[in-house]
Amino acid sequence: MITVPSCYDCNNSASLDESWLACVVECAVTGEVEAERISRPVIAKMLAHSPALASSMAAIRLITENGTTFYPDMNRVRHIVTKIARAHAAYELHEHFEHEPIAVNVFPLSLLSDHALQDFESLGGGKLAMWPEVGSRAMQRLLEGYPGDRPGWVVVQKGRYRYMAGIEDGRVVRMVLSEYLGCEVVWDF
Repeated sequence: MITVPSCYDCNNSASLDESWLACVVECAVTGEVEAERISRPVIAKMLAHSPALASSMAAIRLITENGTTFYPDMNRVRHIVTKIARAHAAYELHEHFEHEPIAVNVFPLSLLSDHALQDFESLGGGKLAMWPEVGSRAMQRLLEGYPGDRPGWVVVQKGRYRYMAGIEDGRVVRMVLSEYLGCEVVWDF
């Protein structure tokens, strides 16, 4: 497995947030917060072994006659999404961003129109906006193609996690969690 170096504090400061976000996504997908009703074993185990985590999931869930909705702490969500995007930018684009991004967008994919979803799924609207740095993984992928059936996307775990990194009007990293949550982080030039 290829890794991108990071300082210990940066890497570990968000590990609780990463677990929390994984639980938020799984609970939102299933509409459940009880461990025995969660289909992903690792998430069910986290909820079963941490009453505080299970309680925090119940606290952000709202059940109405229109369905179940989760209202997570979006600052916490953006924090972990930005951390992961920084790692993808370093790995794919050879770009290291210490400054804050100009945009961090997080949304359920089901809320996008067909046109917006198509734009999200294809970096640069399917056109090459700018060539990545020579020697970067993004340049290698551009020249050799992407593995799998989703052009432009690196599928880490099918149905669970995929990402793309490239250049549009800035440096862009997009991620999809459980084919439910879309994330986009943008840094300027």
